Amino acid sequence: MDQSNEASSASVLSLAVDSRVQEPTAADTCKQKCLTEKEVMIEQLIRAIDAMTAKERKVSVAPALTVLEKAGAPGRSRSTGHRQRFGYFLPFVGLVYREAFYACYGVSAPTIVRYNLQIVDGFIGVKRHDNQNALTLDADWIVQWLNNVASSIGEVVPARVRRQKLMES
Repeated sequence: MDQSNEASSASVLSLAVDSRVQEPTAADTCKQKCLTEKEVMIEQLIRAIDAMTAKERKVSVAPALTVLEKAGAPGRSRSTGHRQRFGYFLPFVGLVYREAFYACYGVSAPTIVRYNLQIVDGFIGVKRHDNQNALTLDADWIVQWLNNVASSIGEVVPARVRRQKLMES
């Protein structure tokens, strides 16, 4: 019974990957249909991307776009300023059109535009969304708070607080 469940789940996953492989090839606007020759490589890439968590996927897209910004075509000047151009390169596959890049990574155009703007501003990594409140510790405030709590409860017992001083060399 377990083998039949594993076989059915494997076939469902295989169908999902097969349908995801069809998205980049359908989004291929190249007249020579370059991506149809590379379906095996696209399948390998999509399997690797599907195995990633959302955070890992974000972390892999942002540096890829950073490299592509530097390796892409030279920028053009407009009347409003310098235009950044990004090439789109997929591992195992090579240079692809923008729509195929979006389809392989499963991201939308506004997401990539947001990442591109962050890269142009000089921010390479993905912004952290974790709790940043505990990065620094205000030892003076903690000692004062503990003294207030101890005095309200009863007897204040002196405690030794060690502070490390940095010496400039």
